[in-house]
Amino acid sequence: GTKKYLAKGREYGKGRGLWTRGVVPDTTLGKCLVLDIPINLRYYPLAGTHHKFFVSSGISSYIFLTEDYEFLYAMNASDLIQSWSGKNEVRNYFGVANFSLGYELHLQREFYLQIEPFFKVPLEELGFGNVDLLTTGVYFTIKYRFHRRRKTLNPTSSP
Repeated sequence: GTKKYLAKGREYGKGRGLWTRGVVPDTTLGKCLVLDIPINLRYYPLAGTHHKFFVSSGISSYIFLTEDYEFLYAMNASDLIQSWSGKNEVRNYFGVANFSLGYELHLQREFYLQIEPFFKVPLEELGFGNVDLLTTGVYFTIKYRFHRRRKTLNPTSSP
């Protein structure tokens, strides 16, 4: 997914030595295309016939496919770095913790609706700019439950 964010001052590029004459931007605008690969466990502590509540937790790896940044300064100096872009520069394996709470409603037959607010907390600094990229949102899911057909043995009749 695409992650857009705004970082203040020294929140971007920590320890990288990126800045011309050591002048740090006042604001960094970031837009990154990130592949999020989660491994999560889900537990249903409250489950009824038509309603279920669940909690989920796990870990994600982020692969930054593209990163585009614009740097804004209080001073106007043309020699200061104004932007940076990169492709496939950074991979953060198992660098993000995932947490969510959810509700599942049985709609009809084998269809279910899930609503799941989530947040993702960085376990390390992420991307080229070494940022603490906290992510929140809500997953809306339509789930279909497949049933396997069971073979039944037909007793053969004897004459």
